[in-house]
Amino acid sequence: MVTSAIKGQPLNQSPALSEGVREAIVAEAGRELACINSVPVEGFGWVQRDSPETHCLRGEWSTYRAFALEWWQADLAYLAKSTLSIAEVAMLERLISQYDSYFNSEGGYLAHGDFDSTHIYQEGGHYTGIIDLGEIRGTDRWYDLGHFHLRDGELLPFRLEAALVRSYGEIMPLLSDYEQRIRFTSLLINVRALARSLQKRPPDRHTQHQLEVLRKDIAFLL
Repeated sequence: MVTSAIKGQPLNQSPALSEGVREAIVAEAGRELACINSVPVEGFGWVQRDSPETHCLRGEWSTYRAFALEWWQADLAYLAKSTLSIAEVAMLERLISQYDSYFNSEGGYLAHGDFDSTHIYQEGGHYTGIIDLGEIRGTDRWYDLGHFHLRDGELLPFRLEAALVRSYGEIMPLLSDYEQRIRFTSLLINVRALARSLQKRPPDRHTQHQLEVLRKDIAFLL
């Protein structure tokens, strides 16, 4: 874990930056994120911080499928009560079967865990780093990009995902179906996050954003 301070302020609090400067900052972050995501983890899920072994990072689940679908059925059942229609729940179940091969990740890699524009720092229009690794976990290579996709456009009136993914691909070559993988991963994260949020508080602009992204991703993936 990186514990030293990073200069500057988060990108979501820097709306006055020009489009070119924003994209240059996001490009640096994308390349660094790809390096973070290349660190191997034995297993998937939360990194076990109390493990006596120090030669590697280890997750709590042996397969990505077990990690990704741990709460799936319970979350869908909850969302079906008042948030999602019967048709939407059926489409989500169909997508799990349609993209079943995406769960066959042979090895885990380190994920930031909740990566978005609040964690990209800049000072004077220059990238200074990525903060807050308190949510690190072992996942497949698409988790952080999926989470960024989910939050993109929520806090700022412009989109940053394209610039991030483009620079990410300079370090970690993207597969031909990368957009499907990013959106499918985002969908998995979204269902869990949406259920958790609505169990704690009434609907708000954040959950509305999540619902809009979820419905767009369902339409794209079907």
